[in-house]
Amino acid sequence: MRLAISGQVQGVGFRPFVYRLATRYGLDGWVVNTPDGVTLEIEGNNGCLAEFQQQLSLECPPAARIATIRAEPRPLQAESGGFTLKTSLTGTDATGWLLPDLAPCPRCVAELFDPTNRRYGYPFISCSDCGPRWSLVTGLPFDRERTTLAGFRLCATCEAEYRSPDDRRFHAQTQGCPACGPRLTLTDAAGRPLAQADEALAQACRWLQQGKILAVKGIGGYQLLVDATRQDAVMALRARKSRPAKPFAILCASSEAAACRAVLSDTERRILESPAAPIVLLHTRPTEPSPAPLVPALTLGIPLIGILLPPSPLHHLLSRATGLPLVVTSGNRGGEPLCTDDADALERLAGLADGFLRHDRPIQRALDDSVVRVVADELLMLRRARGYSPCVPLPHPLPPRIALGGHLKNTVALSRGDHALLSQHLGDLDNAATEAHAEATLADLAGLSGLTDAEVVCDLHPDYGSSQTGRWSTPPRRVLHHEAHLRACLVEHSPTYPVLGVAFDGLGLGSDGTLWGGEFFIVQPTHCERIASLRRFQLPGGTRAVREPRRVACALLYALWGDRLPERNDIPSLAALSEAELGNLIRMMEAGLNSPFCSSVGRLYDAVASLLGICQINRYEGEAALRLECAAFAATEFEPYPFSLQANPAGNPPCLIDWEPLLLALLQDRPPYRFGPPAARFQQTLIEIIDAVAATTGLKTLALSGGVFQNAWLTRRAVTWLEPRGYRLLRHRLIPPNDGGLAVGQLLSGPNDLRDPH
Repeated sequence: MRLAISGQVQGVGFRPFVYRLATRYGLDGWVVNTPDGVTLEIEGNNGCLAEFQQQLSLECPPAARIATIRAEPRPLQAESGGFTLKTSLTGTDATGWLLPDLAPCPRCVAELFDPTNRRYGYPFISCSDCGPRWSLVTGLPFDRERTTLAGFRLCATCEAEYRSPDDRRFHAQTQGCPACGPRLTLTDAAGRPLAQADEALAQACRWLQQGKILAVKGIGGYQLLVDATRQDAVMALRARKSRPAKPFAILCASSEAAACRAVLSDTERRILESPAAPIVLLHTRPTEPSPAPLVPALTLGIPLIGILLPPSPLHHLLSRATGLPLVVTSGNRGGEPLCTDDADALERLAGLADGFLRHDRPIQRALDDSVVRVVADELLMLRRARGYSPCVPLPHPLPPRIALGGHLKNTVALSRGDHALLSQHLGDLDNAATEAHAEATLADLAGLSGLTDAEVVCDLHPDYGSSQTGRWSTPPRRVLHHEAHLRACLVEHSPTYPVLGVAFDGLGLGSDGTLWGGEFFIVQPTHCERIASLRRFQLPGGTRAVREPRRVACALLYALWGDRLPERNDIPSLAALSEAELGNLIRMMEAGLNSPFCSSVGRLYDAVASLLGICQINRYEGEAALRLECAAFAATEFEPYPFSLQANPAGNPPCLIDWEPLLLALLQDRPPYRFGPPAARFQQTLIEIIDAVAATTGLKTLALSGGVFQNAWLTRRAVTWLEPRGYRLLRHRLIPPNDGGLAVGQLLSGPNDLRDPH
């Protein structure tokens, strides 16, 4: 019998597992890696064959994921008796699944800290169950010669392990040891070598304990590390990186150490300890039992903190040896791609780091840390990168297709039969370096897949960096922004259509040429129909209004009171503007000058945060919305504000959601000291708007997508309030609800999207 197996079956010890299983049942045959996955032929006793096939799925290695098994009978043709591992087959049309990078498994961690083990303290320890994969693979099938470890020849002892069927490093492609694997080097800020191997690590740890900022070459690129218990050190990092307010994440040695710093549920603990080792956004503890508390400069008043456990052996060693929680942030300057090359890091991180801890294993592709939250006991992806990239199962096979994603939080994707390759988070396409990085990533994915001819899809907005289409011989198909959001949500589910799609977002260009972000759609397998939208309001200053919530609040108040605004300087939003600034904004809106209309729930969040005096200027993306969410954490009042559904005189969409009653009630409800009740009531109103619109359709299956649903308070409340009322909520899990998921949604888009008119 021949079995062709697809899924995550390369680089996870799957062939050695098949070998041992076949040997256990006395079967003859062979197994081989192919560009499509793993193929094997087996023959023997029928009862043993049946047992083998049953155990193939039940006992597979922990990191393996079988997607499909195609079986076909074959004539008996055992070549020499026994079972063998064949040399991998290569080809140009590769559809095999690529594995994400995996954190060290418990057995490798035990060896890492075992003084009697020959890999004691070795920062690159790995085996068939763990280690880097996506960051170093150069081709398929996944064999050592198609990784960046190809230049590291195994020593005799490692080679013996590699050849031994009884060893867990049997055919482990990333293994090595201090004698034959990569090595550490510590340099000063100018790049001059100071120490190597164990001494490099020891000196680096001393630097961290002294409060120095260290650039560390991690799995997918450089990171900046500093002691999270020293206010001066963290503030120095903020100053050097020009990051005045955005919270930092920290590295903890264990989940027990993390639980001393933050509130940790069983689900959060499980995700922290998973092979993906993401940053998990957690609630901080009011008081820390640790003798070295985290400093205020980490989060600057946000009661949430991102924590990750060591994603590599090197991080384990740094964390254990320093005995400190360590700030871990991307090794780049704001808006630039991550540094992966030593010379590039030395140039671009000059003035940021006091020294560099680097190694000689080349990094094939840059990978940031993934960021997740747990909402209503389920994982919610915020940034998808190391540990999760690149493969995404598809609900059905797709023809060859390339998706270019959005402008912010850009990712690119391409379809490969039963799954898609979704790139790691690439960043905002606001500069030439990040645009070039996105181009190179797309070429990388296409090269790995052998994809030469495919349909190209992109966002409807012509000014997105991802929508600059001149390089394509055939005009791309343009996809409605919020349809892509909803398709990205539905790719994780198998719903019965139609579905009511709720797209609460920042800004995305709509088919009428205005900016959308508070939309309801009837979603069918091949098309979407918009049935309701938030009432429009202006954004005075365009993109500047996104950075200044006070401008959005001013626009809403202008819609209510017109040029009488200067009379209401008791409102925090207006008090935050000078008389001249307010006059200019009024004139801009009157004339319609650089004041586009939008229907965005994300911008409505900004306005409410401003009206309550929570945040007037965003120092980083989403700050106002995050602070408004956090204000609601302790609230116990959930009575919604009034709102109304009205027929749209223009007819498209047929229903408008009027925010005016909400706004007037909120202005009356503004407390002088407590933000919690109005923050909670506003968000409860959004949930009851969803219920009201759904009631007009009779649909009970709701897909929730868009960047607003990164908000854990809103999403959790939606689950607890809507599901008891008979709704089935389809939520994002492994695909981000923000623009990081657009590329996958574009792949699934229907045929009625818009072609490039040029």
